[in-house]
Amino acid sequence: MPSARARIQRPSGAGTLAQTRAYAARAAALAEQLRREVAEVPDRPHGRPAVVMLMGLPGVGKSHVARLLCARLGAAHVATDELRSRLFIAAAYTDAENRAVFATSQALVEVLLGEGHRVVVDATNLLAPEDHSDADERVYERMRDRAFEPPKEGHLEVANGADLARDVARVAEAVEAATR
Repeated sequence: MPSARARIQRPSGAGTLAQTRAYAARAAALAEQLRREVAEVPDRPHGRPAVVMLMGLPGVGKSHVARLLCARLGAAHVATDELRSRLFIAAAYTDAENRAVFATSQALVEVLLGEGHRVVVDATNLLAPEDHSDADERVYERMRDRAFEPPKEGHLEVANGADLARDVARVAEAVEAATR
């Protein structure tokens, strides 16, 4: 005879929220696991530890520039899109999910810096909850029209075009100079 216990089913949104909260609370533990699974990390550190953060609109080539910089600097690559796809089967890009992804990426960067690595972080830091890095053209156009406020100091602009190799070299030289 079947059990008389009631079976509780949570809507998928509640399950996802619980999963997201659990990830955010365990960011440091996740970082250790994801370091082996997701991050592209050189066998040994090269140079003094440093972080290069790439910012820009969705689809402008941050991941491509990150790979070029990592090759030039001997740096580890942390891509939040890769982390998100590993953490969430069906990403919703909610505020809570974004917090979990960024907390995990921050913890991963801290692990890599602690090991002595240079780290290139490839992330779109979002202003609105409905904007996300695999956005369609409509979202891209809306974000492009917003004013961009670069960091107050320590930033270099890179254009993904004909001068990309020169720009990547310029960023790599700045990192080398700052970490001597």
